[in-house]
Amino acid sequence: MKNELTHFAIYIDNIERAKNFYDKVFDWGFSSYVQSDFLQIKADTNTNTLSSHGD
Repeated sequence: MKNELTHFAIYIDNIERAKNFYDKVFDWGFSSYVQSDFLQIKADTNTNTLSSHGD
């Protein structure tokens, strides 16, 4: 796909609050990725995953 979004970062100060918000608004799932304050976002199980960094 031309110009497909593959990665972006979002700064957050409260990981649990952000996970709840993005899950409710966009129906995203999350899993741990590398370090404890870095989450991988599963926006669509049929496409690539997106990453989000939060401190």
